[in-house]
Amino acid sequence: MHLLDPLGKDYTILSQIYEKIFSKNAIALLVAGASVTNNQYLSKDIINLYEGKIFKNFGTDNIIKFVDILQSTPGLRRGDFDRFVIEQLLKLKPNKGHNIFVTIPWKQVITTNFDTLVEEASDNALRENKTFYALNVIKNKSQL
Repeated sequence: MHLLDPLGKDYTILSQIYEKIFSKNAIALLVAGASVTNNQYLSKDIINLYEGKIFKNFGTDNIIKFVDILQSTPGLRRGDFDRFVIEQLLKLKPNKGHNIFVTIPWKQVITTNFDTLVEEASDNALRENKTFYALNVIKNKSQL
């Protein structure tokens, strides 16, 4: 289910779903694509941008293959690519979906995303008094 288009146009089950969510009885899982904004930085987009920067084309949209090729190419370093990715992600800003998402009382939010758009949207919503649900960010097991 996508937050901005729940269940297509079939809204009959939404009341049951919303009841679970608003009783803090639902867990949200955000995976690749959840952070798509106006600047789409999915793996293939990052690859294209980086290839443009280094004036090379490795012929793959697969991020794992790309990094393998990158690491085995003389004169290129994985650390440079990692810094480039971080620079691109820092340019992103939360969108409408992020802003709505953080006002929902999730029991837990689990994400595999490297960006911090949800965290930024949460901070903004709290600061602007749009929610009183704060995210407690846990980045590693020592923070449990």
